[in-house]
Amino acid sequence: MGFVLGVWQLVSIVTFYPLEAALDRYSVRRFLSIGIVLVLLSVVLRGLAVDFYSLLFTMAI
Repeated sequence: MGFVLGVWQLVSIVTFYPLEAALDRYSVRRFLSIGIVLVLLSVVLRGLAVDFYSLLFTMAI
């Protein structure tokens, strides 16, 4: 369970630099909208997870 709950931190470390560069190019409002949609998708899919890998994937979103 600790690995599943910590996977989002690994994803944020890997995607931090490319997303920061894209944020300089596009508006903050667009990135906030995309972030809200991704968090909502993750929450809904997390409730539907049935095994370790599906829960891991939804936590990585």
